[in-house]
Parts: sequence; C-alpha cells; structure tokens
Amino acid sequence: MRERKFDKYARVIQKAWKQYNAKRFYFKLREQATDILFNKKERRRFSVNRNFVGDYLGLDDCPGVRALVGKREKVEFAATVNKFDRRFKVCEVSFIISPSNFLANRCSHSPTNHKPLS
Repeated sequence: MRERKFDKYARVIQKAWKQYNAKRFYFKLREQATDILFNKKERRRFSVNRNFVGDYLGLDDCPGVRALVGKREKVEFAATVNKFDRRFKVCEVSFIISPSNFLANRCSHSPTNHKPLS
C-alpha cells in the first residue's frame, strides 16, 4: 500500500518536471525564432520585436468558444476579423485554426443596423 502511494507521488512529480522542461524549451525556442529576424528586416527595420502569440481571442477566457474546438485541442491561431457581406454590413467572424480542423464562427449583424419591428 505504501509503495503504491510513493509510486503515485513520484509519477506526479515526474509529470510536473517534464511539463516544466517542455515549457522552458518552448520559450527558449520561441526567443531564438524572434532573434533570427531581429535587426535584419528589410522593409520595417525599426518595428517592435513582438513574439507570435497565436491566440488573439483569449480562448482561455471564453469557454463557449473553446467548447467548439475541444478541451484538449491545441489552437494554432485564433483571431476576430470584420467581414463585409453583399450589402456592406459588417459582421464579426472568429477564425480558429487547430491541427485537425478550421472553424469560422460567424456572429450575427450588429443590432444597430436592423430596423425595429413594429
């Protein structure tokens, strides 16, 4: 019984250590990727050196949108864009790209564009 408990604790500690090392490696890799192009740009040389985030929607804060993708699905890119329809009405579209699928979640037109019902 005692050995099973210690085995369980050891597994939890090993898993946390592996996750920590993976995150540390990922951050180092990301920094190296941004350093490759730093001060070597041709057109906009003095632009801000900004890391690529990938999630511009904040899916961690939006559980409804996150449910469309899946709990354990990794999101490569997510952003909101304005789409104009044939009558030049603006509606927001949320693009979510993951390794297995591509989602375009369309919101309805803004209520200010609609005429009130009588």
